[in-house]
Amino acid sequence: MTKTFTKILIGITICLCISCKKTGSAPSVASNSVHSKVTGESKYDENQKGIVLGNNKVDSPIDNMRLKVINGIEYYFDHSSPKFSTKKCFYPYIKKSNGTYQILLRIRYVADEWLNTENVLLTVDNKDYSFKGDVIKSETKGKKVYKIELLEIPLKENMLDVMEKVASGKEVIEVLIGDKKYEKSIMSEEQKLAFRNVLNAYNYLIRK
Repeated sequence: MTKTFTKILIGITICLCISCKKTGSAPSVASNSVHSKVTGESKYDENQKGIVLGNNKVDSPIDNMRLKVINGIEYYFDHSSPKFSTKKCFYPYIKKSNGTYQILLRIRYVADEWLNTENVLLTVDNKDYSFKGDVIKSETKGKKVYKIELLEIPLKENMLDVMEKVASGKEVIEVLIGDKKYEKSIMSEEQKLAFRNVLNAYNYLIRK
């Protein structure tokens, strides 16, 4: 009886050893998890860092832009920027002419009466930044006539710092100062995001 029991016990031990060798040939899910914790890396983490895996692609800043070509000159607008020339606006855009990229600030005032804009003021978190530009005046045609004043101000390199402040500012106030009155409004989060998108696209384009 004792000999029979011993033989059975030896047989079970041999089977267990064979089984352990087979399962030891491939790493388990648990060992993968441990490896990820130890190294601090995983496929998900790599994706988050922008590494291309499989068919995943990293988005380009240009994907946020709307391209328009007029007489061979390229214009890049943020997707949120208005397309109609009779709508109030305050936003930057990119112009490419003769191989050179430039950021311009487009400001449009639309009302029943002329403002006669003399100065543009941006107040970013209680700090004032002043801009000046030529005003182009026009009037709409139809049942209701609107006065339109358009400014397109080319921004020099030192002005791009102000655009950066606008993009990350908590409270941004835009003011159009006329000869007798002024037009004031608080910039929306969507507008500030447009500044960020244009700056990102500009930095991307000039480094291509």
